[in-house]
Amino acid sequence: MSGKRVCVTGASGYIAQHLVHQLVQRGYNVKATVRNKNDSAKLVYLNQLKSENENSLEIVEGDLLQPGSFDKAVEGCETVFHTASPFFFIPPDKKEEGEQKLIKVAVDGTKNVLESVGKTDSVKRVVLTSSVAAVINPLNPHTKEATGEDWNTNSKLEDVMGAYRISKTKAEQEAWAWTKDHPNVDLVAINPAFVVGPVLPPVATKDFKFPNKPQSLGTSCDTLRKFLVGENKTAATMHLGWVDVRDIALMHILSAERPHAKGNRYIGSAKQCTQYDVIQGIMKELYPKYNIDVSKGPGGPEYSVIAEKSEKDLGFKFRDLKETIKDMCDSLIELGYVEKKE
Repeated sequence: MSGKRVCVTGASGYIAQHLVHQLVQRGYNVKATVRNKNDSAKLVYLNQLKSENENSLEIVEGDLLQPGSFDKAVEGCETVFHTASPFFFIPPDKKEEGEQKLIKVAVDGTKNVLESVGKTDSVKRVVLTSSVAAVINPLNPHTKEATGEDWNTNSKLEDVMGAYRISKTKAEQEAWAWTKDHPNVDLVAINPAFVVGPVLPPVATKDFKFPNKPQSLGTSCDTLRKFLVGENKTAATMHLGWVDVRDIALMHILSAERPHAKGNRYIGSAKQCTQYDVIQGIMKELYPKYNIDVSKGPGGPEYSVIAEKSEKDLGFKFRDLKETIKDMCDSLIELGYVEKKE
């Protein structure tokens, strides 16, 4: 795929940085959009990657809430990977905040990116980073086995993480509705479960010292960091899918490269288990010096998300979860987010 021009929105995000990294490795010319090019703290990795790939990576600005701000970013691109969307915790009782900061931003951002796509003839496919949250509500699953044919229709603002689940559902629905009026542009949705895996280093320096500031970590990375350092002592017993960030990045690329992926929703989930299983089982075994010992927290209904179609259609295999957790925790220690114990 050498030389093909693509755009990645929200390029400073956890999934997006891995996506940009893999795209550059595969020979693509990448336009990576960020909210603010001058936010050097968030762009350490991208700026370093650009310095090593001047001819294949361009960093441009794009604001999800500003119509037209993605026009230049998508112009001349054959594929647009729309990964940009807010992901953070808002208390369930703050419904208005959830509506404004999560739902509105996700939906309007998707509209604005797609409107920019509609202004150019070059874009043939959009690959949307959705979520398994748009497939099923883990608090009230409508089925025991969810597939890409399912939709989450019963999340509520007053639910824990309800605003986030609604934001992902409505944003993806907006994208599918848009394609009906733009048949010249294909859409593929990637619906990851809980994304974990290694943190990409700010490779400009090898002098990583503890304590590195955890605010530079994404939500999922910081969740496991807190268990590793003992900040969290209770692990949820709700069943959920887990998946490696590197596999999700690869799924995006394969969804762009495979003609038959058109019109599909692909679930990303390597294994279904509880947070307690991961912390008290995998992490405790791998890192005995950290004295990990957690109690069982809240549970929930059992259900499964079925991802076999993703592997079959796209032609890859999900990594083993134990490998993923080890690579993630090793990166947190190596980069100074967690103190190294000899």
